[in-house]
Amino acid sequence: MKSNFRIALKNSLIILLIIFTCGFISTDNNTITLEEYKIYDAVIAHYLLRDIDSNKNIIIINTTKFNGDESPRPGRFYNLIHSDSINTAVFREHVHLNYNYYPIENKFEKGKSCILIDDFPFKNDTTISIEDGIERYWKDFYIKYPNSIGKIMFSRPAFDKDGKIAFVYMSNHCGPLCGEGVIFALRKNNSQWEIILREHLWVS
Repeated sequence: MKSNFRIALKNSLIILLIIFTCGFISTDNNTITLEEYKIYDAVIAHYLLRDIDSNKNIIIINTTKFNGDESPRPGRFYNLIHSDSINTAVFREHVHLNYNYYPIENKFEKGKSCILIDDFPFKNDTTISIEDGIERYWKDFYIKYPNSIGKIMFSRPAFDKDGKIAFVYMSNHCGPLCGEGVIFALRKNNSQWEIILREHLWVS
């Protein structure tokens, strides 16, 4: 009788472990979601491609990155968007979420035009070094990626409590004195994300 009880208890524990494990995997915060890729697509389509040749390749760093010191003033977004669901918590969440780096995959709508690279794409080429000078670096970059607009880097998006407003940071480095860092506010309209506000955090 005791033996049967122990077997039943063991089986119950195994089932609970499986349920817990599956539940944990399904809510893995280390994986960029398809909803987040929709936000990246909205930024690419509305902002990056509005003034450039749509045939250009989009070079994207294959990990997320954000400097928390560049976080914008929350009041600017709060006052302009007029949403009770927006407060400083979403900005703190954006900074906290981006303490770590997360791998980016090519799940973009314009996947054929997107090329994922390391932050320093020549690390395996011993003939090229950043110490050789920034001018040499960008010359070699455009030799390797001639049909591009530089390299793009994204943060992980942060969402408000209703999941209807999102914030994401994007930087575009395109040369020695060429680049910008922008944070976007987006609103979800049905199933589409629309940019409703952007703020430049730096321009070079």
